[in-house]
Formats: sequence, structure tokens, C-alpha cells
Amino acid sequence: MQFYGATTIEEFAGRFGMTGSDPAKTLKRYIEKGRGVDPPDLPPFQRPHELASWWRRMMAAGVMGKRVPEWMVLLEQTGPAAQTAASGAPPEPSAATTTPGAAAAAVIADHTPDFALPVLGSDASDGERQVFEFMQGWLEEMASAKKLKDSKRFFRAWNEYKALNKEMRAWQKDRQREKVTNGDLLEAEKEKEALGIIFASMGKTFMSALDALLAKNRPELDAVGRRQVVIPYRDQIYSALKGTRFQTALPAHELDRFLAA
Repeated sequence: MQFYGATTIEEFAGRFGMTGSDPAKTLKRYIEKGRGVDPPDLPPFQRPHELASWWRRMMAAGVMGKRVPEWMVLLEQTGPAAQTAASGAPPEPSAATTTPGAAAAAVIADHTPDFALPVLGSDASDGERQVFEFMQGWLEEMASAKKLKDSKRFFRAWNEYKALNKEMRAWQKDRQREKVTNGDLLEAEKEKEALGIIFASMGKTFMSALDALLAKNRPELDAVGRRQVVIPYRDQIYSALKGTRFQTALPAHELDRFLAA
């Protein structure tokens, strides 16, 4: 009571939007973990954005073995400290830090970031499209819960959204693997390898063709002299091809300049 003021553990559990058979029991277990270190380090329920840091201290002390809960990380990333750092404004004291024992835990839905739907390709399957529609529905539910400052509704929708997003990624990966297996799609490394061979072959073709052309029109140049002229022109050709996505090389008058070099 001295540390948390008049706010009960059950009230904190409600504000955090925790689910399960007995959320208050979970928070009480966190308190016992904090009491078990020397000096005692109780979880700062009245400052939710500091809970992730507290959890990491408990892990460093060997009391907590699991990773920081996602809802704690979310509060840390969107809490007052993160918002102040992003805006560059000087920190403002909050009621939780200026009033001893004040129950100033902000509603989680007030500090949540905006979520964006994944990109759905034109070749998406019916299953992907259905999952996409479900995700869209849960996003709307999250927005509604955020507006009403209903943490329980928000985190329920958030969990459903994350599960569907994971399922969507699995669908996309399966479709990608199927395309690779059928030969409709090249893996990135194999594509780079194939393009490397193509470009090397093109480079040799350009070099030999330009060298032969220069040997015919500039017989006074030896092999080294021709190479010094050919290499910059070859690079110009590549730059033009890259700039036009391999549709156009160089205008005809550029060849005249090359031969006159």
C-alpha cells in the first residue's frame, strides 16, 4: 500500500488488459519476484512504461528467465520517455512521479502505435484474401478499443491480429516455395548468380566488339591504348542500360564521339 497507493492489484490488472484465469495472481507473483532480490525492487505498476526495464533487471538478477512480455515492450516503446525522445522536447514530470503513491498508470490503448496491413499481392490466394479481411476487421476493433480506452478489448484484438499476421506470412512463404519448386521464381542468390554470368558475358561481348571496331578505325592505337578508350565507353553503355532498364544503350552519335576519341 505504501508503494502503490490506494490502487489495488486487481485494478492494475484491469488497466493492463491482462487476460487469463487470475491476472491479479500473476501481478502478485511479480511483486514476490521483486521482493526476492536485494535490495527489493518492486514492479512499478503505477509507471507502466518502466515495467520492461524492471523485467530486464529481474532477468539480470536471475529471478526472471523468460523474455519481456510484449505488452511491456509496447508500453516502453510508446511511453512518455519514447515520445519525448522522438519529439526532442524536454521531459515533463507526470503525476506518477510527482505525487507519492499516485495510481497514474495510463491506459494502454492511449499509447499504442498505428498498425498497417501487410501488402497483398495480385496473385494472392483465396485463403490469403480471407485472412487479410479478418486482419482488417481486427484492426478496426483495435481502433475502436483505442478510442474507448478499453485495454482488454485492444489487447484481445491485438493478439488476434498478430496470430493472423503470422498465418498470412506462412501462406506467403508457402506460395513462394511453390513458385521456386515449379521454376516460376528464382531464389535471390541463384538470381544474382545467373545475372552475374549474364552481365559478365555482356561485358566481354562489349569489350571485344568495341576493341575490334577501334582496331579497324584507329590502327595507330596499340592494345593498351584501345583498352583505355574502350573501358570508359563500355561503362557509359552500362550506365545507359541501367538508367533505361535495359531498353536503350546509347544514341548513335555517341558512337561517333567514341571513334573520334
